[in-house]
Amino acid sequence: MFQSVLNGKEKSSFNIILDTNQDQCLKYMLLNTLGNSNKNLIIGCYQESCESYAKKLRINKRIYYDDQFENYKTLMNQEKRSISNVKETMVHRIRNSGVQDIHSSVLFIDDVILFGRLHGLVNEDGEWDSSIFRTLVDVSKDIPIFLYVKPSLISEANIRALKYYCSFYAEFYPSQTFALEKRPRCECILRKKSGKIVGEKMVYEMDKFNQLKLSKLTDLVNPTITNEEEVDPTSNLTFNLRLTEAEKQAKSNTVLPYLIDDENKSLLLGDKEGVGLTSKGGEIHYTPDDFDDFDEEDPDDDLDI
Repeated sequence: MFQSVLNGKEKSSFNIILDTNQDQCLKYMLLNTLGNSNKNLIIGCYQESCESYAKKLRINKRIYYDDQFENYKTLMNQEKRSISNVKETMVHRIRNSGVQDIHSSVLFIDDVILFGRLHGLVNEDGEWDSSIFRTLVDVSKDIPIFLYVKPSLISEANIRALKYYCSFYAEFYPSQTFALEKRPRCECILRKKSGKIVGEKMVYEMDKFNQLKLSKLTDLVNPTITNEEEVDPTSNLTFNLRLTEAEKQAKSNTVLPYLIDDENKSLLLGDKEGVGLTSKGGEIHYTPDDFDDFDEEDPDDDLDI
């Protein structure tokens, strides 16, 4: 999914890149990937100069720059501008950079805070005006935006607002020493025009062209095992649990001493006058033996009463 967004196969106008890593290697990997796609890459230079990007990137075609790096002196005294004014100013600058068709291009903004300061949407105390979100959405209607964000420098409320307004965001996390998958990972959410929301978890690394290489996390944590022979659980036992058909038949015909079938019950227990149960409960029936001393006289007759 993320790879499709980067190369333009998946349509997404307002994209947020949340980089929680300490360095900025991810930013250069993303720029190399975007620059070598079928879209024209325009870099909004707020944090770094265009000369610095030209030295660090490995892109085989022309890069366009909206160079605002030298305008840092005006950041402290910039007044708030309207949404339409910001959009017109940015589109005018981009057209002057030499881009023929901005609709077949992508704009990478390297710092959202400096972007807001330059256009009067973030004050010197770092407080954001709510119109900054609508401004970014409005600009993305003319040219797709990839907004690079360092979450540690921005409040959680503003991060939630960015996620709410964007059509796609990817959150990148550094590698974890004790995790099952130790490579750095990425979590993505894409909101399609149909209203469907798609999520994906991946790991990422740099390929030999210094571009971003993505792999699905599920494919690595739960690899598919093919052509694996089923292991017999009785193969390593010291006693035999496997029986042949003849042994199984002999086992089924064996009468165990503690089991009595209906045919042998009367032979073993005698006739019904022996032991039985009635509906009233348990009753004892005694059958005298031949050697029993049976006396019909009443023993109480000998008593002198």
